[in-house]
Amino acid sequence: MKLIKLTAIAAMISACAALVAGCGGGGAAGAALVISKSGKSDNPIIPMPAGHPNRIVYKSFPSSAPDGTILSMDPSGANKLTLTSSPSGARSFIFTSPAVSQNGLQVYFASDWYSTTTDIMTSRIDGMLPTPLIRNSTINLETPRVSWDGTKIAFSGFEERVVTAVIHPSRAFVTSAAIELPEQNANIGLTGGGEWLYSKSGTLGLCNKSCSQCDISEFSELLRFATFYNSAQTEFPVGKTYCVAIDDVNRINISVTAHTYLPPGAGSITFTWQWLQNPHPETFGPITLAGSLNGTTRIGMGYNFINTFNFKKYDIFTADIDGSNVVQHTDDDDPARFPCFSPVASNFIYYTQGILDTAYMEYEFPESSNIYKLDLTTGVKTLVFSGAMDRHCSVSPSGKLIVFSRFNDETEKYDLYLHDLDTGLTSLLIDTGGNDLYPVFSPSGAYVAFQSDLTIDDDIFTVKIDGTGLTNVTNNRIDDRMPAWAP
Repeated sequence: MKLIKLTAIAAMISACAALVAGCGGGGAAGAALVISKSGKSDNPIIPMPAGHPNRIVYKSFPSSAPDGTILSMDPSGANKLTLTSSPSGARSFIFTSPAVSQNGLQVYFASDWYSTTTDIMTSRIDGMLPTPLIRNSTINLETPRVSWDGTKIAFSGFEERVVTAVIHPSRAFVTSAAIELPEQNANIGLTGGGEWLYSKSGTLGLCNKSCSQCDISEFSELLRFATFYNSAQTEFPVGKTYCVAIDDVNRINISVTAHTYLPPGAGSITFTWQWLQNPHPETFGPITLAGSLNGTTRIGMGYNFINTFNFKKYDIFTADIDGSNVVQHTDDDDPARFPCFSPVASNFIYYTQGILDTAYMEYEFPESSNIYKLDLTTGVKTLVFSGAMDRHCSVSPSGKLIVFSRFNDETEKYDLYLHDLDTGLTSLLIDTGGNDLYPVFSPSGAYVAFQSDLTIDDDIFTVKIDGTGLTNVTNNRIDDRMPAWAP
């Protein structure tokens, strides 16, 4: 997994400096806002450099760029400038996850312009001279961030793997309507010789027909493939479909594909199974998985349902600003993403570390993720704060505040929070009523820009760090995402 710096300079992308008329700012009408009462302020360690253009760079999805393109604009939303574009007649290239240097003059982003994976590329703020900076033939690179002193770049990358995972009932996400927790009572077992299929005591049991045909009175504790131990087999289940009742609402169909009856040896049964009600269609889609039981998997030990997943293994990398000296800092299955630098020093970063769950192999919105600090010199990782489902981060110009997105279990949406590194206190910045993601501080530290789906599509918003002055700065019918303003 060795990264290679490309030294060849790319040809200039033409026609990328056309100025587009701005879409008026204005607040989000009708927004059910909840704002911080903390009155936070921020005094920069590193002030905005002289000559800083003070532009917001972001990803947009106009009809001409279905895979996205990078634009810049004034903080008011005016004077839009397209920084990337696909050549006429070429395939649509991906341009995503932009970043800006501290002086505001250089833009960094991920693109598959030169390969089937996404590389880290850079261009001037005016869109001229886009150049590949860091390339890898097997890893997709993304979310670059530049250190405040301009010497380093941090980014995350993922490689796709196909893995086989065993899903136990606690991870099956078949939920009980009564307690809203992963259902533990769906266990089934097989007697040693394979003559009876049991349901765990306390469930509604099993039915010898498909779930759509089973009445509640037809469920029992077991299915008999032989009347008793070591007797002749009387039921041949191969090719038949049976129903497992999990609770009063949820059912699972199992279709038997093979059955071995070997008294007094070890019988076995294999089957495909299908959730009839899937609480997580956005993760799995329609679910039909393979399962198996044998004579050693007896009542109470539960089933093992097996599936093959596409797993994205995310890790954190850094490099010198010229793309050299690439270092991989994490290397485990727990996904690590979204690095950000502090102005205090360039030898450490903050980032999000999720906990791998077999039900979330794609890892977009992890079931559990927290903000960590990583010392780039020693490799020591420290938990900064924990909120169960935190993502993204940006450090204020004072080095005292982190802005990030946290999942709200009640609304099932992400809100923006501020964490004070001096006091250790975390407070709500704003809850717009939409999913508020990818927050970044302005170079002055007075504002935060972020992405929200508060309106009919994703737009870029800004808000003062005391939670007031919410403004929709892109306010159009195009998805606009991933703003960047400064390191």
